[in-house]
Amino acid sequence: LKNSPSVITIQNLRRWLMKASLADLHSFFLFDGVNVLLQMLQVAELCSRTTKSYAKQLEILRVIRLICKQKEGIQEILKVSNAVTYVLFNIHPNHVDLTCLIFEVIGELLWSSNVALELFLCSLTKLKAEKSHSFRFYPFLYILRQSNNVIMVENTVMFLNTLVASNVDSKWKVIIKSELLACGIRDCLE
Repeated sequence: LKNSPSVITIQNLRRWLMKASLADLHSFFLFDGVNVLLQMLQVAELCSRTTKSYAKQLEILRVIRLICKQKEGIQEILKVSNAVTYVLFNIHPNHVDLTCLIFEVIGELLWSSNVALELFLCSLTKLKAEKSHSFRFYPFLYILRQSNNVIMVENTVMFLNTLVASNVDSKWKVIIKSELLACGIRDCLE
């Protein structure tokens, strides 16, 4: 995987992981497979800014989604510094499949622990600074305001519902709801 991170290699990895035994999965984690995938995702996102090719990102996110189906996989993902940031930075307001995969992955992580929520909010802050957005939830509200794709809008709304309804304590729910309301989400939904 490190030597040949092609789309075909990543597809083969996904097929292998689908059939992998628990011992094989542990070996993948032991040999830092999740970290390698997340680093590849970061590089693929940077490359896609100029190439406009998202195939590698899609395949990597499919593998990460598969890993999220295992409790140990979620733990491995959350162990990687900036894992949520690497995933979140791939949101693309015009690429439905890519963005919906990101919502699925982050949604799985959010349902797993409050730690994931804190990492998600920190990642939003990083994204805001990197992209010079005016508020943290800008990418989501941008999709709601600008997208003509019903699937994209629907998935964005479902993700925001997941965010507020996930296993977070009420303090975080109040903060998130307040921030979304301050950003003008009510206008986007009307």
